[in-house]
Amino acid sequence: MSDWDLNEVRPRFMKMATTNVSDALDEVGLTNQVAIGVRPVWNCPPICGPALTVRNIPAGTKKQVHHGGFVTAHTAKPGDVIVIDNAGDLQNNGWGGIVAWASKMAGAQGTVVDGAVRDVQDFEEAEYPVYAKGTVPRTARKRMVQDAINTTVRFCGVQVNPGDLVFADRNGIVFVPGGRVLEVLAIAERIWAHEEAMIREIRAGRDPLEVDLKHGYEKGLK
Repeated sequence: MSDWDLNEVRPRFMKMATTNVSDALDEVGLTNQVAIGVRPVWNCPPICGPALTVRNIPAGTKKQVHHGGFVTAHTAKPGDVIVIDNAGDLQNNGWGGIVAWASKMAGAQGTVVDGAVRDVQDFEEAEYPVYAKGTVPRTARKRMVQDAINTTVRFCGVQVNPGDLVFADRNGIVFVPGGRVLEVLAIAERIWAHEEAMIREIRAGRDPLEVDLKHGYEKGLK
């Protein structure tokens, strides 16, 4: 059960970086919430919102009436971040331009893919953020199908549930369990403020070793 409002928490997350949130997750014992190797595929802004989860599987006996990406776009609600479990596949496309446009029109903030994507030029034209492990020209049609939507997925080894908070920037992606968002946010804000104070002192010319001793950076995580 989530007790947070996106309109209230999103601006607070977006003033920080995923690094601050990762440190906060470590502090509360959630040490496996970071996706490794997924980066923005164009110079897009950070995204932060509840997860709309999707799991893809290789095409085979399972039939689908609609291309899975269109089902996802039809399901998306304003503010959602679409999370595609494509099992790290770099050979077959996990997200493309047409469904990015459809998702943007539905109000989704962006898409993160554990795998490859294509149509980067469409993402840029739509100003639709997409994060992935790589790019590939090859279509998913007749190669991949949507197995499930709004279900628990595995993304780069992280368990992600529908409604978990997704925060992605140039550093990577963090996932905050829906019931821990306010707790993690408060700690991340404390960490962010602490680090900003250290940067201000260093920029003012103070010796970095003195700054380190003053703030106890090495022992900063409780």
